[in-house]
Amino acid sequence: MRERFPMFPTERIPSRWTLAAVWKEWFGPGGARPRYGRTAEAAAEAGVSGRMVVHRPGQVLVLDSTPMPVKLRETVFGDAITATLTLALDLYTHGLPAFRLTLQSDTSVDIAMLLRDVMLPLPMRDGWGEDMEPFSSCGA
Repeated sequence: MRERFPMFPTERIPSRWTLAAVWKEWFGPGGARPRYGRTAEAAAEAGVSGRMVVHRPGQVLVLDSTPMPVKLRETVFGDAITATLTLALDLYTHGLPAFRLTLQSDTSVDIAMLLRDVMLPLPMRDGWGEDMEPFSSCGA
C-alpha cells in the first residue's frame, strides 16, 4: 500500500492479521470459496477423487454455457436480446466438437441438441485427411 499509494495515511492500512481474518471469513479455513468447497465435499461423498486421466478423444467432454457479453438482434429491426453460447470441449484434443448459440437462455432441449451434434457430426468434406476425422467415428 505504501509503495502504490504513498499519500494514503499509514495508520489506516490494515495489518496482515486483519487481511488474513477477512480472507478466512470470505473463503473459509481451506482457502476455497464456499461453493467450490461444497462441490469438492459432494464429490468426495460420491466416491469421486483423484485425477482423471483421459486416454482417447471423446472420452470426456466439458459442457459450458455462458451469456454473451453483447446483444443480438433477431431481425433487422427487432429488439436487442441476450444470446447464450453453449460449448462442448473435448478434453483430449482440446477441440470444439459442437457449439450452440441460443437466444435468451439455453434449455435442456438445447443441451440435448448439442450432445446430438457431438454424437452425429457432419460428414467430412472432400479433400480432408484422416487427421480431420471427427472423434465420434473413431470408436468413442
